[in-house]
Amino acid sequence: MTADMTDYEKMRAARHEALCRMTASLSTIRLTCRFRRCRRDRICKGPLVLSNHQALQVEVQRMIGLSGNACATLPSCVDRLPPRAYELFRKGMSDFAEDMARWPELDPWDVIHDAARLLGRRPLTSGPDRPTSGADPGDDAP
Repeated sequence: MTADMTDYEKMRAARHEALCRMTASLSTIRLTCRFRRCRRDRICKGPLVLSNHQALQVEVQRMIGLSGNACATLPSCVDRLPPRAYELFRKGMSDFAEDMARWPELDPWDVIHDAARLLGRRPLTSGPDRPTSGADPGDDAP
């Protein structure tokens, strides 16, 4: 964030970043993110980059007298999305924004971490009727 941002813009930038990272964590990381840390942790931690996807929003903010810096960046994996995929990302981001307005007591970072824990659970690779180790299967076979 730059020094010329107002307190309002700083608040908008923090909210924009949280919404972007929450949406990316729950939708695009497994498919498009090139950062190993993001894929491993299942949480968007990659760099934010200036994005052409945000050009219209930046212009709107500038027209109303703001600097436009509050929403100029996106996670790099989101910046590389094709237009149709980005539209779906924006829809998800809009849905999360509505949820945040509906439940203001929820911390978006708690939601991200809880979702990452749930997504991090891997299914068992073996069942009781298909053991993968050389252990005794439990029958009377010698």
